[in-house]
Amino acid sequence: MMDPVGLALENFDAVGLWRDTENGIVIDARGQMAVLGAPFNGPVELAQRVAATREAKSCFADHWLTFAYGRALTPVDRCSVEFVQNGFAKSGFDVKALLTLLTQSDTFLYLSTAKE
Repeated sequence: MMDPVGLALENFDAVGLWRDTENGIVIDARGQMAVLGAPFNGPVELAQRVAATREAKSCFADHWLTFAYGRALTPVDRCSVEFVQNGFAKSGFDVKALLTLLTQSDTFLYLSTAKE
């Protein structure tokens, strides 16, 4: 209840090696977070639950936008962000479609070459 994300990762020891027990006791890597809805068991299920959230998909697209533009997003980018986010959602969150959408936004098409 205190640290569901940490418990999901409990199978990894201090140096990142996988373990099934600690001090002879089987590790219980189950957890639940209200934000994720369904409970999870271990790091793979946690990652799957997080990846399935709309927030994670939106964050993924935003990071690609930042990379494509070569700068942090600003309020001026709102229209381009909405264009890419909506298209990404309509594609069923297809990564190839996301990358294509990035190159079709006005902000990308008219990137400044001048260093500010």
